[in-house]
Amino acid sequence: MIDDDLNAVGLQKKVETIVDQYLSALSSEKGNFKRLAEQELSEEDQQNLRLIKEKIYAVFNGKTVPQSIYNKVNAMLSSKVLTLDMLGFKHGTDKAFMDITSGAPRLAHDYLRHYEALLGSYRFDKMILIEFGCFRGASLRMWEDWLPNAEILGVDIDENAKSHERGRVHVLIGDATRQETCDKIRALLGNQQPFVIVDDASHAWSDQRRSLEMFWSLLAPGGFYIVEDLECGSDGTCTPQNMPTVLDSQPFLDYVLELCSILRWAPDRRLVGNPSMGFHEITQEIRFSQLPQVVKDIALSLDSFHLMPGTLALKKKI
Repeated sequence: MIDDDLNAVGLQKKVETIVDQYLSALSSEKGNFKRLAEQELSEEDQQNLRLIKEKIYAVFNGKTVPQSIYNKVNAMLSSKVLTLDMLGFKHGTDKAFMDITSGAPRLAHDYLRHYEALLGSYRFDKMILIEFGCFRGASLRMWEDWLPNAEILGVDIDENAKSHERGRVHVLIGDATRQETCDKIRALLGNQQPFVIVDDASHAWSDQRRSLEMFWSLLAPGGFYIVEDLECGSDGTCTPQNMPTVLDSQPFLDYVLELCSILRWAPDRRLVGNPSMGFHEITQEIRFSQLPQVVKDIALSLDSFHLMPGTLALKKKI
């Protein structure tokens, strides 16, 4: 709970008042609050949700969220004002701004409002979404709810993940860093291509790079490749006990920045790197023709790069 010297009681009551006012508006017949879950939110609705989350972050940042606040936010779900973030909260994925998967309400990764901004205009399109790492299946259920015309494919090394299959959610058991898993997915999809790929697997930088280089060619033109938990390190963990004092692999974000830097050079290729340019561990001049083919393919088909706290999205050229 929050320390008394932060005037916790007063601040908590302010947040509860904000939430109460919003819930009261939702229960009224006025305004645009009565709407179906699949409809777009008005700017007023979005502003109200943003206000609540900003207040919660301002008061409880870095601390346990009181159960009363969690319950009030949870009550919003009955309003059917379901953004991607609220659906994530409903299903219990830590991609949302708050979750309870650890046993007590806590602030979570807050990825989903960014994903909605990136993917919102494609929400009702017919598509395939692949997610590496199923865990408890919460995000698979969230994607199924938010993308009503999509087929969702989860990939996990844990055979128990098969229990998450239902409706439009499918699960393939395999390691997303191995070519044989990529080949199985290609065979399963036939001539179809996923529009969204989300890497929420081991979080190890080398695995993130290996999966990107393996699956980028499978991604549909104009699609998005999302990599989460960028801070977890070379071994996929960010606990103090296991954090390496010296990184033994290139941070995935640095790798992506290098891909973006390559785009600054003409295809007939002057240099794409030299020691003075700050590239990772470059000790001699490198020309485009010297790069691995997979790196050249990604660099030339990369349309844009979207960096968010803890996660990033690469958009492929159409």
